[in-house]
Amino acid sequence: MKKILLIFAFLGILFEYNLPVISGASAISSESIVLQKLIHRKEAVKRQAEAATNRIEEIEKEKERAVLDMRTLMEQIEEASSDLMNIQSKINAATAKLLVTEKQLETAIHHADERNVQVQSRVVMIYKEGYVPYLDVLLHSASFSDFLQRADSLLFMIRREKELFEIAKREKRIVEQKIDGMERLLSELSTSYNELTFIKKTLQVKEKNKEVLIASLASEVEELEELTEEQEAFLLEVARTESELLRKQTASGSVKFAYPLVKKARLSSGFGTRTDPVTGKKGASHKGVDFAAPAGTNILASKEGTVLVTDWISGYGNTVIIDHGGGVWTLYAHMRSIDARQGDNVKKGEVIGEVGATGKATGNNLHFEVRVNEKAVDPKPYLGL
Repeated sequence: MKKILLIFAFLGILFEYNLPVISGASAISSESIVLQKLIHRKEAVKRQAEAATNRIEEIEKEKERAVLDMRTLMEQIEEASSDLMNIQSKINAATAKLLVTEKQLETAIHHADERNVQVQSRVVMIYKEGYVPYLDVLLHSASFSDFLQRADSLLFMIRREKELFEIAKREKRIVEQKIDGMERLLSELSTSYNELTFIKKTLQVKEKNKEVLIASLASEVEELEELTEEQEAFLLEVARTESELLRKQTASGSVKFAYPLVKKARLSSGFGTRTDPVTGKKGASHKGVDFAAPAGTNILASKEGTVLVTDWISGYGNTVIIDHGGGVWTLYAHMRSIDARQGDNVKKGEVIGEVGATGKATGNNLHFEVRVNEKAVDPKPYLGL
């Protein structure tokens, strides 16, 4: 859409530029109007191009930040994946250990049950038969010492059965505690695994969003770069048309410049050949006009433009050169002081320095030139003199 608008804008200007010419005066007027429109359009497109360039720079910075964020997210996802693998390994190991421990519990329960059955059998036998078997053993003793020995043996057997039963119960409790601990560990590991899985999924969503953002920014940059290329092409075409219009106007002397001094001064030397006032050489070329003015008189920019030169130039002394576009320059020489700076955008009538006598000068004066495509032309038609 922006491309179409640029094309139509330029076609509109060209249409106005190619209006039928009725008379010389009307042609000059028409060209002046078109030139002004070209200048305004050019400035507007320049601003648009600058805005697009600035936006591209902002997007590139934003894209760099997004890429850095994405790298961080990828590192975090990788770290979460590693942690998940570690937790999964621990879960697998704990599960395997739990299975072994459960088998140990089964064995311990079996042993305890066996001991319990043995003890219960003894109790039942005693209940049914009393202590007869034990008494038989004691009554059939050969002697009193044999009796005591047999009694000790019976007591030992009873204590031993009781101890074995307690050991079996204790082993069962220990195994049960191990299983409880393993189940708690598995529960904690499972919770950690679920939390890390959620974190990883969240990070992956963020990563996907960053990918979409980076792709969107890249697409916007591509569109803006295409637009800036179109704007540059448009500006180039405008500059060519503007240059052609200025060439026609300068050829006819219709381009008007402001008087370059704050007040009128005597024209002390004209454009063309003359006798050099310093060397006395006859037929010397004079590429501008000289205005005899008191030292310190303000020198004004004859037209808006960009300052190209603010320097000492041999023969010219302190010199300012301003580019007015379309290949048209103005030159101001022999200045006592310079107020403008290279690169400044000056307005028509803006003070750029003071009259002096620097360089090859016989007195205080302003040497003023107009150059079209670097070729000096007579400034008087431009100043309406």
